[in-house]
Amino acid sequence: MSYGRAVPLWDRATNEVASFATEFAFKIVTPDNVARGDGMAFFLSSYPSRVPPNPSGQSFGLIAGDADHAGDGPDRFIAVEFDTYDDTFERPRPAGDHIGIDVSSVADSINTTSLNFSRNGAMRASITFDNVTRMLVATVQFTEPPGSRSAPPVQVSAKLGDPRALLPSEVAVGFSTANGATFQLDQILSWSFNSTLASPHPVVKGTQQRLSL
Repeated sequence: MSYGRAVPLWDRATNEVASFATEFAFKIVTPDNVARGDGMAFFLSSYPSRVPPNPSGQSFGLIAGDADHAGDGPDRFIAVEFDTYDDTFERPRPAGDHIGIDVSSVADSINTTSLNFSRNGAMRASITFDNVTRMLVATVQFTEPPGSRSAPPVQVSAKLGDPRALLPSEVAVGFSTANGATFQLDQILSWSFNSTLASPHPVVKGTQQRLSL
């Protein structure tokens, strides 16, 4: 699922790179703590987004073929993964559920932080990118069941390379999820996205915009 229009990541005329912030509420509903799907990811990729040929569940539908391959050409991406399956190919191998930052590869996450998604509660995630520091920061906190707000948020961060070398000037933004032999339900309850670069198809006046589903 992705926003229906191209979103500017950097300006070809000025080379200015966008800072952006996105926030979404979501649930990962699993039938039990053993048999689960692979997880979901928030992504930026080439526009329009596409499902690559023969993707595996382990790659969240972002990579053609085996998940230990890297995306290239139109299949390059930047993603924050919410991984609910213990895959042996990941380097370094995380311990159970985790969030991670991926740049065209799910096998080599830049950084990962453990998080127990098996609680089946609603969560709120915020992801920010700063065009000066090039830091991508993702924060997740459970908002239900009652009492879970007292638990500290979980955060993962990484310094990215130059976005102009990683992705085209206009990108797709959205969510991708996949299941393998077992399954789970990934629900996006609300979503907003704001960027410092104006869209060629402005939703509101000014240089910031809010995209909602």
